[in-house]
Amino acid sequence: MDKVYVVSRNDQIIGVFTSHRKAVEAAIMETLPFSYAMTDYAYDFGVEFYTFTDKSGTEQTYSIQEFTPNEWA
Repeated sequence: MDKVYVVSRNDQIIGVFTSHRKAVEAAIMETLPFSYAMTDYAYDFGVEFYTFTDKSGTEQTYSIQEFTPNEWA
């Protein structure tokens, strides 16, 4: 079974994608209209965290987690 990538913004799911590239693009495309800049990246226990900050200091944290559907944990 193919893997899927779940993208969340501040712990709210915003999409499920079939490739890692599309998942990262979704996070970046959400921040572009608001002039956010990526300020931090972390990888912890299989989850990627991207932190974006705008000019006023507002932060948005996106996470990408890989899942294999229909598989026991």
